[in-house]
Amino acid sequence: MNYLNLVNFEASGDGFCEAVEHRLRTLLARALPPADAPDASLSMAAEHLALAPGAKRARPRLVRLFGAILGVESAALTDLAAAAELIHTASLLHDDVVDCSPERRGRPSANALWGNANAILSGDLMLSTAIQQLRGFTPEVTTIAVEVVAQMSRAALMELRARWDVGTDVERCCEIARGKTGALFGWCGQAVALAFGDDEAAACFERCGRRFGLAFQRADDLLDGADLDAGKPRWADIRNGGPSYLISVALQTDPSLRGRFDEIWSQRCPTERQVQALGSAVNSSGAVAITRQSLLDEIAGALDELGPYRSHPAVAELQRWMRARVRKLGGASGRQPMEICASRRPSA
Repeated sequence: MNYLNLVNFEASGDGFCEAVEHRLRTLLARALPPADAPDASLSMAAEHLALAPGAKRARPRLVRLFGAILGVESAALTDLAAAAELIHTASLLHDDVVDCSPERRGRPSANALWGNANAILSGDLMLSTAIQQLRGFTPEVTTIAVEVVAQMSRAALMELRARWDVGTDVERCCEIARGKTGALFGWCGQAVALAFGDDEAAACFERCGRRFGLAFQRADDLLDGADLDAGKPRWADIRNGGPSYLISVALQTDPSLRGRFDEIWSQRCPTERQVQALGSAVNSSGAVAITRQSLLDEIAGALDELGPYRSHPAVAELQRWMRARVRKLGGASGRQPMEICASRRPSA
């Protein structure tokens, strides 16, 4: 669920966005069966999601941002960016099967159109293609990428076990987000620095990326109840029993909600009226303001993690996006936007 538009590729004028799209198409064409083959459904399932018009390419854009901080030409980052996007897309294909999701990005999901087997195998092919794409870089880049996939898998299982569980607390939600989102975000920075021989930057960028991944997921949780994204139904986390930082904060802030959620979630199929009623209760609990502040804290912390690179002009691109995102969330929650500044305040 990519809601974050990190860097304006088109404004950069270097054609990086187009280069990544071309690379993805080329890689998929090489790895997948041709359109007239008996197993062409693998290709259709993969391309349906990987090349979907609604994809924001957040991870490739993050690769480009970190590369810009190190002064790396964007043309040298295409392979890393494509690998990051393929790993992410493969995880979405697998997630939709696990969640039995009928939609993704406002369109029927690959598993809904071509079945679970094709969706899973297409994801496996994309993962293998992503790893092969890294052969030209230092072996450490590939080794860490494999570990990231393992972290994402473990977090996905943790998320599955937390579904419909009112006992899922804030820290558990953070742990899931660190694995499902933060690990790959961290790799986007770490891999760029390792690939171009800067171990000091690798450590800073990895920590920055991980914290930014937490902010990314927190914004996703806030937007779930904000009715701002046409490709995702409002209160999907309540409807599907999914673990959510926002919901966990609401349950912690207003313990009386626990019984309501437990009663409705125990049915495993809440009605739309129940979903909206619980959503209104979450909004009334004060959880939106708390979650939004924690989002700001994570963003400030991510910037702090850049250390000596904090003042690089390329970071201003990220800050401009963040201010725009916070303003949007401010409007969604009915509060005035808050300024983002460097801060070392601890965050969950």
